[in-house]
Amino acid sequence: MLNSQGQPIPGVTINADNLMFSDSNMQGITDDNGFYRIELAQVPATWRMTTRFSLEYNGKKLDIWLTADGDKSFAGSTGAIRNFTLKDVVGHIEINPDIWSFDPLEMTDFEITLTPVGPLVDGSAGKTITTRGCT
Repeated sequence: MLNSQGQPIPGVTINADNLMFSDSNMQGITDDNGFYRIELAQVPATWRMTTRFSLEYNGKKLDIWLTADGDKSFAGSTGAIRNFTLKDVVGHIEINPDIWSFDPLEMTDFEITLTPVGPLVDGSAGKTITTRGCT
């Protein structure tokens, strides 16, 4: 597991999700180099790799969900190599005006600019984003 700069992220729990049996996942944890290995049960099933982990960012805990790069399921009898990269972290902003006091057409009459004040959650520098409102 790597961040967008190619640096390892240790201590992340990786899930092998058994697609045949509900709640029968197997797990591994990334080492100091971001590597993990999971010995899968030899059952006639298909597996999908996912992870959910927490990062501390600006004094707050963020929960992050990732699927494997090239997210493809595989048969347990053949095994597979699946990599995870923390990249393209995106979000959205919602502005919900009181529908009784604003004309919906007025909601397109504003512009918002977001300027990063430090590194983004993935460690990258980020960039200023300017956009107009939409309905």
